[in-house]
Parts: sequence; structure tokens; C-alpha cells
Amino acid sequence: MKSYLPFALAITLFLPVSRLIAQSEMAETIAMDLFYASGQISNQRPSVTITSGLDLPVRIDPESFSLQVDEKTLALCNSAADSQDAMASILAPAIVQLYTSAFRDTLISQGAFFGYMAGYQTLGEPAAALWANLYRAYPKLSEEIDLETRKSLMDTARQELDQFMPVFQMANYFSVVGQYGYAEMYYEKINVRFPSREIYSNAGVCKALQALDLFGINELKYVYPFVIDLKFRAGTKGEKSMRDSLLLAAAEDFREAIRRDPAYAIGYVNLSCTQSLLKDYSEAIANAKKAQELAEAQNLNRVKGSALIALGIAFAESGDKAQSDAAFSTAADIEDESVQKLVKLNRQEAVASGEENIFFDEESIGSSTVESMAGEIIFGGGLQQPFFVIPVGENTNLFVKEEPQYRLLIQQNSADGTNWFFQSSQPGYEGVSAGEIQLGSDITEVTDAYGGPAAVRKFGRGKFYYYEKSGIIFKINADDAVEGWTLFYNN
Repeated sequence: MKSYLPFALAITLFLPVSRLIAQSEMAETIAMDLFYASGQISNQRPSVTITSGLDLPVRIDPESFSLQVDEKTLALCNSAADSQDAMASILAPAIVQLYTSAFRDTLISQGAFFGYMAGYQTLGEPAAALWANLYRAYPKLSEEIDLETRKSLMDTARQELDQFMPVFQMANYFSVVGQYGYAEMYYEKINVRFPSREIYSNAGVCKALQALDLFGINELKYVYPFVIDLKFRAGTKGEKSMRDSLLLAAAEDFREAIRRDPAYAIGYVNLSCTQSLLKDYSEAIANAKKAQELAEAQNLNRVKGSALIALGIAFAESGDKAQSDAAFSTAADIEDESVQKLVKLNRQEAVASGEENIFFDEESIGSSTVESMAGEIIFGGGLQQPFFVIPVGENTNLFVKEEPQYRLLIQQNSADGTNWFFQSSQPGYEGVSAGEIQLGSDITEVTDAYGGPAAVRKFGRGKFYYYEKSGIIFKINADDAVEGWTLFYNN
């Protein structure tokens, strides 16, 4: 049996009961986010209870899969710049320990990555400062691991995370710009080291969206609600065998995501869509209904809407118009703009779409545009400069270069000679975009300057705003403020 180990959270002694319940629920929500991101295959979900009088910040009970959180620790988290990041930085290694037999060093590195995947910043100076306060509040922490050793392990985890994060960034960027074959390649690489339900689901969606590109434009009557992407793409008709191979592989990814979490409603939505495309309508209907049931139980309105749309499509394709109309009508009643837009598209009603009515030719981060750097590298042998190289797939390498103002990511495929360039602003960047957007700008300032985005993609606690014409992707945080932006170019 695993022993109780010291990890942390807390709450003040004199909070009213309603506040105490709210804080406990928030802590449990973060624990669930970390549990899902960690990809654990378990029906036992973690619970978080607030208690007092502990000689350690958090006590782990492996028999009940619970975390007992001392009151003082949550008070320290609440005093941090971002209380949820602080909470996650402490809960992340505890979740890893609760479900695995990982060694101490691995707890911190795995916890940091899963924290990032769940949308939290779990390393860096704020986390180090928090742990220093915890060691002062709980002397017994030093019996497990002294503060300097923990800081050293956190620094090592930060370095490992920094080296692997470009892979995760590229998966997201290629998903945003609609290059699903490349995105799939990066998600598969992530799955080798950090398998989780989200990564399996995203890889499956990328396969399914590639298959959609192989349908003739007259073959698809409906817009499928794959969760990673609401933008419909229909290209020229391709080989049916290739389409079916991609869809069957996608279905296996969705089944693996569901196996890792049988209550994962998104996985059932995506599986239902794939089964409709494979003409397995009875299974598509069953899985859409399961997704709807789970989404209702978890109060996930947007996912419920997607499930109803998937159900409507499956019924329509199977010839049951009455049931299809009923599913679409129920979905239309959900107060969510993206759900209502998809319902209208599938009913072939007019839909107002986002329009980039303003765009800029000369975006830059620092003194150079991404196009000018691409030209220097392609024609001037720039890849001879010191780049960190990550092998990604056959004939494909990712080159990473860090500068004070930006990170440059270059994917080079030696087989077809293609290059993709992504230049991302660094934290603390003080410059502005061509549209006068800076870090911290409100989302309304972005849309005022650039118009409606070509697409919006959810990521962790935030989202990406994609402007194809300007060649820029804005990263928006949970407070609807600009966290950074990325310029892109390909040749």
C-alpha cells in the first residue's frame, strides 16, 4: 500500500460555509482536470476534502482515492497571483502519485506536463515561491524532501518541459491552421510519452478530418460536430479505401480515449460522427445518445449540443427524418452560439460567419517578419545556426530556436521540401502587433482591430483566435485577455 505523502492545498479557518464549499468544489475541479490530463485508466476519480490540523499540506489516501487538504495551504494558494495555478502546481504531483508508482523525480516532471495540458502554469518562480511558503508553514515537509532538492527537481522538470513543449505547440498550431496530417503526427509523438484521453481524441479527430477532405463535395450533406474543429472542409473525392482506413483508425483512437475515461462525453460524440461516416448508423445513434446522457449529467451544454447534432445526422442518414428533426430542434434550444450555428448549417439555413475585414501584410515580433526570417533560412543556410532539433516523423524534423522576444519553430520535411514557420511571442513581450495589440489586451480589442476570426479553437482554459489573412494566431486566456500571439508562414 502507498504511504501518505505530502502535497498541498488549503483554506482559511474563518470562511463562511458557502465560501468553504465553493473553494472545495474549485479544488476538486482542478483535481479532475489534472486526472483527465494525466490519462489515467481508472474508474476511481479523485475527491478533495478540506480539513484542518494537518502537519502536511495535503494527505493522500490511496484506499479512497482522496486528497485531504489542510486549511492553511489553500489560504497560501489564494494569496498567490493565480490561485488556480498555485493549486494545480501542488495537486499535479499528488494526482500522479495517487494513481501510479512513479518515483519522486518523475512525480514532479509528469505532474508539470499534465498541469500544462490541463491549462495551468505549474512551474516557474510563482510555484517556487509557493513551495517556500509551504515549507515554512509545514516543517515536516523536509522529512520527505528538502526544499533545495525540490527546487532542483522543479528546475529540471521545467527544462524538460521547455524541450517538449514545442511538440505540443506544433500539434495545436497545425490543428488551428487546418493541417491535420501534420497535427496528427505531433499528437502521436506526444502519445508515446504522455498518453491521455485528450491526446487520443485529438489524434482521432485529425484522422477523421483528413478523411473528410477525401470526400467529394456532393457526398457530404452534413457538417459533423467533431469537437476539435467546427470548420467544414470538403475537397476533391479521394480513394474510398484511404478514407475508410483513416476513419477506422480514428474510431480506434476514440475508443481508446473512452477506455481511459468511460465518462468522456467528447469521445462518444467523435466516435458517433466517425461511425456515421462509416455508415454504421445504429452504433452512431447509440454513441450519440450516450454522449448526450453523459453531457447532461456533467452539465456540459456545448458537448450536449454536439451530441444532439451527431444524433440528428445519424438519424437523418439512416432515413429517420422525424427523429432527426427532433434532435436538431432540441439542439437549437441550447443557448450556445457554436451549437446554434452548426444546427443552422445542417438545416441548410443562412449563417453569419466571422470575416477578417481588416488584415495586415507586415506582422512582426521584434524587428523581423516571419517571412523575412524564412527567406534567410531557406536561401541563406540559416538552419546552420544553433537550433535545437527534435525528430518528429519519417523525413520530418522540428527545429527550435529561442530568442529573448520570440520562439521560432520550423518544421522541415526533406521528402517534399516543404517548410512551416511559427514565430511565437515570449512571456513578457513588450511589443505590439500590426493591429496595435499587446499582451493583456482585451479580446474585444482584437476583434475591433482584426475583425472576426476565421476560426476559434479551445485550448485548456483559453482559446486560439485564428486570422488566416494576417497570418496570426492570438492566444486568449480564461479572462479573455491576450496571452501571446504566433505568426505563421509556409513555402
